[in-house]
Amino acid sequence: MRNLLLVFLVFFFLTLTNNAAFADIDSLLTVLNGSKGEKKAEVQLELCKQYKGKDTEKALEFCTIATRFYTESGNEKALSECYHCTGNVYYVKGEYPKAIVFFKDALKIRNSIGDDEGAANSLNNLGVMHRKIGQLEMALEYYIKALELKEKNGANEDIIGTINNIGSLYYTQKNYDKALKYFERAQFLYQGQKDKNGLAATYNNLSLIYFEQNDKSKAFEYNKLSYDLRKEMGDDHGMGVSLNNFGRIYELDNNYEKALENYFESEKTYKTIGDLINQANVLNNIGGIYIKLKNYKKAKEYIFRSLTLAQNLDNMPQVKDNYLSLSEVNFALGNYRDAYDYLKEYNVLKDSVLNEQSKARVEELETKYESGRKEKEIALLTKEKEMEQLSRFTEQNKNKLILNSLSAGFFLIIIIAVLLFFINRQKQKANKVLEKQNAEINLQKVEIQGKNNELGIKNKEITDSIIYAKRIQEAIFPADNFFSDLLPDSFVLFRPKDIVSGDFYWANKINSNENSAPGTLLFAAVDCTGHGVPGAFMSLVGYNLLNQAVKEHQLCKPSEILDYLNVSLNETLRQTYDESMVKDGMDISLCSLSYSKNKSEQENEYTINLEFAGAYNPVWILRKDKNNAVPELIEIKPNKHPVGAFLGEELKSFTNNEIPLKKGDKIYIFTDGYADQFGGPKGKKFKYSQLKSLLISLFDKTMEEQKSIMEKVLEAWQGDLEQVDDICIVGVHI
Repeated sequence: MRNLLLVFLVFFFLTLTNNAAFADIDSLLTVLNGSKGEKKAEVQLELCKQYKGKDTEKALEFCTIATRFYTESGNEKALSECYHCTGNVYYVKGEYPKAIVFFKDALKIRNSIGDDEGAANSLNNLGVMHRKIGQLEMALEYYIKALELKEKNGANEDIIGTINNIGSLYYTQKNYDKALKYFERAQFLYQGQKDKNGLAATYNNLSLIYFEQNDKSKAFEYNKLSYDLRKEMGDDHGMGVSLNNFGRIYELDNNYEKALENYFESEKTYKTIGDLINQANVLNNIGGIYIKLKNYKKAKEYIFRSLTLAQNLDNMPQVKDNYLSLSEVNFALGNYRDAYDYLKEYNVLKDSVLNEQSKARVEELETKYESGRKEKEIALLTKEKEMEQLSRFTEQNKNKLILNSLSAGFFLIIIIAVLLFFINRQKQKANKVLEKQNAEINLQKVEIQGKNNELGIKNKEITDSIIYAKRIQEAIFPADNFFSDLLPDSFVLFRPKDIVSGDFYWANKINSNENSAPGTLLFAAVDCTGHGVPGAFMSLVGYNLLNQAVKEHQLCKPSEILDYLNVSLNETLRQTYDESMVKDGMDISLCSLSYSKNKSEQENEYTINLEFAGAYNPVWILRKDKNNAVPELIEIKPNKHPVGAFLGEELKSFTNNEIPLKKGDKIYIFTDGYADQFGGPKGKKFKYSQLKSLLISLFDKTMEEQKSIMEKVLEAWQGDLEQVDDICIVGVHI
């Protein structure tokens, strides 16, 4: 479902400067304060390396300052080290094209000054970057050049990183047996050198191999070894990788609670260090868990967050995975047209990196490297006489070699032709599948349009039934005059996504003992899981339970009402761990306005007190005193758990908040539909921050004017895009 390859597969070496003796960041910063000139630049370069896995922005800041100094001083070796370190920072950030630019700059300088050791490191890292962006052949070419340079200079102990990288390349090609061979060789060599960084990366890679081979026990064992080493070294980026891997292993074992726990921790780590690419990957993984839990609202929320990040980074592999996840969500919700559209987008982006021709080319390059290395060994070990014999042998067999070459070439052409035939055949099969899917969709379209056939008639009957259900829903919900009588200076902006809605608004009144006082007014904005018909069923259940709480049980405190709903909804829907039971709930903002007579004031003056309880959704209060040019926005936060959606744990109670109000205050409660609507020039979410700014700008307008402007803003923002969720906002002027 999701791209399991977008994880940290590869470790590559960082070339250390002479300042490796500095113990940690604190001591480096102490030295920095007392340094000048070249010494200061050396410390800044070392700080860049130290911050790389902890704070990428600080790392780039120190690298930039050091680079500027070495450019002006003409120290080419140190400048190449700055470029190399900057490339490493962009690698950690997941910005691989930028990393390639800096590694190439470092390589160019190192080649010009004859720094073979540094050039080999740059070549190795360029191989890593090209593998990351799917250019496997170019990646292997860089790896081979790095190996040749290292062998030429006798740097046999420095070859392990490249061995590890070639193993990762085979992993990407799903050639797990060959990848395992390289990783095990790297593990043996790292253990001999007691290299913790190398071991941590190799344990990670071995865990991934066993994960793909469905050996959960070994996958967990090696990932734990990797995580423990990275924690010991304070490698935040590496710990984020390991936490993501733990999530995948628990998901494979159907332990979704533990999977989510590790995914959330991994996403938090990536966000802290600024690794947006891996953050997008983990968000998509979280969405996948919610799909399995059938919490499609949450699934869409996290997948869209992942998609937004991926689109901003132009990370097409992640966008591709998001499209596949969205197709799955929409199919589960019965939105077959949307499901097909996302699947079609997924197929368009689906890459062909792992085709047979690419595999053959990689095998050929490795064979050439091995042959070249053996020839060099022969050249070094064979005497001049033996070389002459070899030369004569080559001359005598020249014609035979030419003939063999032509035969091999002809045979290769036949193989390529056969491969192309089978690839074309696979494409034809895929096209037939798409044609079949198109035919099915066209059939559904005919059904929707109702072209005088039985399917059309049936669809019309269903549509008529849903329209009638809408009338029932509208009849049950508060009438406009009832709502305006209770709350005269108010508005309700209510826009269902479909014919019927999973969002609803509610209001009621509890009479005061004091005949002259308005009593207690209750009002709420509620978001039930799902929209359309499933959401509408939930809304009717929720609406009736609210009325029961107030009318039958005489509850008036918002927290007590939500506690009652929590228990009653679970009893009504029989929510347990049983997969056959409903596991849905509601997000809600519930307010009560209580009026008490102000004894010291005029007869008709009252003190107004607001009580609030919420499940995920807050209440906003806008207040503008005489001295305020801009209204103050006061946010009362909700509890971070829903009403209902019980998964076996103990039911959680809700907090009651009391806030004294002032005349002129404006209160807003809402569901997430308005803020989550996609639109604007870049097709992004409207977001709560923009909703806050909009409400603040409308403070001096009447409530009716506010509603009208908000509707126009929403329409302009949405443009031609589909409404993604039900929308409900209630505004009340005190």
